[in-house]
Amino acid sequence: MNKQEIFGTITELKGYRALVTVKNKDGTSEALDALNHVNAKLANKVRIVWRETPRAVDIGMIVGPPLLCLVAGGIFGYRAALYFKQPVEMITVASIVLWLLLGVSYSFRYWRYAYARGRQPVVDKIMQ
Repeated sequence: MNKQEIFGTITELKGYRALVTVKNKDGTSEALDALNHVNAKLANKVRIVWRETPRAVDIGMIVGPPLLCLVAGGIFGYRAALYFKQPVEMITVASIVLWLLLGVSYSFRYWRYAYARGRQPVVDKIMQ
């Protein structure tokens, strides 16, 4: 983990992410999209640190969910087709596609926020 600390104010919350406005040394302000694991609220002053993850973990987080969703979709579709007495192939393929879209959307979000940057900002502490 990089120990560079940044201080800012939360201006917007988007689920588990927070938009943090940071004042630069030259007086301009910049917005950072950071993970909010400490459940900071709007207008809280927070400390942000940059966290890096190993590339093996990143690759696992990108490839793993679609593969798991592929298997889960196949099992779910097969069992649902048998339960509802429907054509097995059609229901199984439809279920695989839907579950695969779910896994790919998760992986794309992870890739966009963490992997592509190499590191990501994380709200580390709420300042009083």
